[in-house]
Amino acid sequence: MVPTKFNKQIGFNCIPQIDVFAEEGFTKEEWKMMKETKKIMGLPNLKISATAVRVPVFNGHAESVLAEFFNKISADESREIFKNSVGITLIDDVSKL
Repeated sequence: MVPTKFNKQIGFNCIPQIDVFAEEGFTKEEWKMMKETKKIMGLPNLKISATAVRVPVFNGHAESVLAEFFNKISADESREIFKNSVGITLIDDVSKL
């Protein structure tokens, strides 16, 4: 079968591109993720970089986030920050996955 929508087979594959690339080197999806994160968090000057990868699944949506803090904090402290943040659902208990 010859791919028609994507330039590679998407089934059983991860495609490291969602939408077209802009001049800055990010795809439109990555740009949208960065813009929406700043808006949701109310931090227009937040330094953020995004990587979007299309992973074909039957049902679901997820984001993996790497957060760097100005001051060194523990993993437990970072969990509390995310747990208490509006608009964020922290799912971090691997025994419940």
